[in-house]
Amino acid sequence: MDPIQFIGTKKLDEFEKELVNKLANEYYQKIARSIKNVTSVILDLKLYDKAGRRQKYSLHVRVEGPFKTIEASAVDWDLARVVHEAFNAVENEIKHKLHTDTPVDRKEILKKEKKRGEK
Repeated sequence: MDPIQFIGTKKLDEFEKELVNKLANEYYQKIARSIKNVTSVILDLKLYDKAGRRQKYSLHVRVEGPFKTIEASAVDWDLARVVHEAFNAVENEIKHKLHTDTPVDRKEILKKEKKRGEK
């Protein structure tokens, strides 16, 4: 099973598929560094306004693992911007929910546990 699953990329041309694949792999490496046990990353891409000159892209990203599932989405007219916005939102959710941006000081944790034990 691939760590990154793409849904809805069949409607994209080769250049767009290559762009999404490249950006998703770069962001997957960042996510894998901050979360050690990622099971899968699912990208659900939808296209809107196909009849006009421009297409609107909607990307929904889910990161799954033994922790809570983290989800984020973005909508825009530019495909690269949509991918960047969605993955930046996922990174912010990871920081917010799992506190990966704050260092853990073992001494402070032990002090707090001792204080709780004394009460």
